[in-house]
Amino acid sequence: MTTLSRFQGMIISVFNERGQHHLPHIHVRNYDGRSLLSIGVGEARGWSIGDWSHLDGKQWKLLKSYLEERSGELEQAWFDIRSGRVPRPIEPPSGASS
Repeated sequence: MTTLSRFQGMIISVFNERGQHHLPHIHVRNYDGRSLLSIGVGEARGWSIGDWSHLDGKQWKLLKSYLEERSGELEQAWFDIRSGRVPRPIEPPSGASS
């Protein structure tokens, strides 16, 4: 697991899950749970697995902002880890506290 970012009580990570998942995605965790969210484009954007009730309204809003602001960096991180490279940390979204 590689942690890309931490903000507003959330930890955003990518894993080297070669062969398990084919869509670029991130893992979102906080103290109450975890879920997956796609970082793809087009039809794949917004795909999710898991119960998002562990995120409050502010966390969800910041997470959506993070995906919009950092989508290219997130996709690159996912492809890097799938290729055996260590992805670089990614800045939190504008207005987020760590």
